[in-house]
Amino acid sequence: MILTVDIGNTIIAVGGFEGDMLAFVVRLATNIKETSHEYAAKLDSILRLSDTETHSLTAAVISSVVPQLTGTIREALKKLISEGLVVYRPRVGYSVRNLTLHEYLQVSEILQVIETHLVKELAKIPFIVDITALRAINRELAECLPAGGREMIGAINDRFHEKIYENYHNKLMTGRLNSLWLEARAPRNLMYDNKVFTNRIVAEHEAIISAIERGDPAAAEAAISVHYVSGRESAIIYFPVEA
Repeated sequence: MILTVDIGNTIIAVGGFEGDMLAFVVRLATNIKETSHEYAAKLDSILRLSDTETHSLTAAVISSVVPQLTGTIREALKKLISEGLVVYRPRVGYSVRNLTLHEYLQVSEILQVIETHLVKELAKIPFIVDITALRAINRELAECLPAGGREMIGAINDRFHEKIYENYHNKLMTGRLNSLWLEARAPRNLMYDNKVFTNRIVAEHEAIISAIERGDPAAAEAAISVHYVSGRESAIIYFPVEA
């Protein structure tokens, strides 16, 4: 399969061709302010949602009338390769890589350590956290849960966690957290198939928000730990047997 990215002034068309046949096409709004990391996350979601992990990407082609974004998209593709989300095999090509269960559990443990540190620190300086926005995202999540699919729920949950630490001063730490979060997205999203977990996710989020709002680092640590354990257990239950 050949991945094509056509960057227009208002629309970015991402398509996959198998021979002369268009296998899929997804259109994104052109936004020159978005970073290579943000575009990498979008491309990763498109590839996974299009079931591209069952195919081989033999090449990627970029066409662009927006010079400011050409390098950004190229770096996004490189980021998918460097972070192991897309792998290159000589004489085979590029393909989407999925984590094994063992790898996912290792990544999840690292994510928990980093995010636990962050919420504890943010509880000491709650004035830099947008509590109102966090509660708005959590309400959006609650409204989405009854009928929303795995990917939709996952996207809103991702926004919630990113919003927590968006203003934290250590951008190297939050950048590494974002990279790992992206790497574990596909297996992590399996947890949203578990209705027991999704029925308590909003309450777990509120516990995190409330602890930060009160300026209580110990409560924030306890809340994020409960959240990670329940999510990890749910993902394990629904992890593919062959993994």
